[in-house]
Amino acid sequence: MKWLLLFVIAISPQKEKTSVKIVLFGDLMMAGMDTLKAVRNDPLFPFRGTLSLIREADIAIANLEAPLGTYGIRVEDKEYTFLTNPKLASYAKAAGFDGFVLANNHIMDYGTAALRQTIETLDSLGIKHAGAGMNVGEARKPMIFKCKGVKIGVLAYSNTFPKSYWATSKRAGTAFGHVGFIRSDVKRLRDSVDFVIVYFHWGAERRIQPKGYQRTLAHIAIDAGADLVVGSHPHIVQGIEVYRGRLIFYSLGNYAFRSTTDSASGAALLVKLFPQDSVVYEIVPLKVRYRDVRYSPKVTHEKGFIERIRERSSYKFDVNEQGFGRVVLPHRRKRLTTKR
Repeated sequence: MKWLLLFVIAISPQKEKTSVKIVLFGDLMMAGMDTLKAVRNDPLFPFRGTLSLIREADIAIANLEAPLGTYGIRVEDKEYTFLTNPKLASYAKAAGFDGFVLANNHIMDYGTAALRQTIETLDSLGIKHAGAGMNVGEARKPMIFKCKGVKIGVLAYSNTFPKSYWATSKRAGTAFGHVGFIRSDVKRLRDSVDFVIVYFHWGAERRIQPKGYQRTLAHIAIDAGADLVVGSHPHIVQGIEVYRGRLIFYSLGNYAFRSTTDSASGAALLVKLFPQDSVVYEIVPLKVRYRDVRYSPKVTHEKGFIERIRERSSYKFDVNEQGFGRVVLPHRRKRLTTKR
């Protein structure tokens, strides 16, 4: 009987390792979605093409590119300003979104009143948020997610203009990506969670390569203890880098966005975190141009998309059987020694 038991154990398949799945998207611009007939008929229309990505993940996050509100004072002398019907947040919640980054160059388009409505709306729906607040202290607070015994922390910063959108001790707004803020916030967070993500809104629109300061800030975040750095704002997908064993994705580009430019592109980053083992990253190309998909981005297998990202990257990643980019890195719970 003992030998039979050993035999059964020997031939039994090993239990599959448990992973925490996180999906990250670029810019989500919901302003005006409620006027679209397709959205009125189907509240989940904007998310249909990526619904499987969102719902198969344990945590889904995007950059919320405009405030949720019904009133506010529009900022003067700004070419593009946006205000989003708050009911659209419930559609995003129904799709499966768990958190939104608020650190960007539109969240203060209708002032403090609209930002307050945004925060209250998200709180009422149980959607976490980071990157903006009634003062700089609130804006610098992370989102914390607990899943399968693993804690993930997300910090968010905006390095985009106007400067008047950056929060101070006495003014509502976004968390500016100041070197001192990044270092202290990441160091404070890293020992209380298992995985630290830093999300930046930065760079220049339609620029293929990141600016020098983006590389500098990304490296500073990782030196301080971040496990992953991602960015948005350029409206196109930029390349990736691996620095000290950590991934940097400089721009995820657009997600659901009313962009009419031919250059608009977007990607989702699927993170599979195996605690104390490894992190598997999948770069999922998205079709995002408004004239092609309206407000509903779709996963695409367009030939050449991934190759263009590889050309823009300093790290030459693999491509899996689905045609998605793939990077496998070790996950070290012991934090890196901070550079002096």
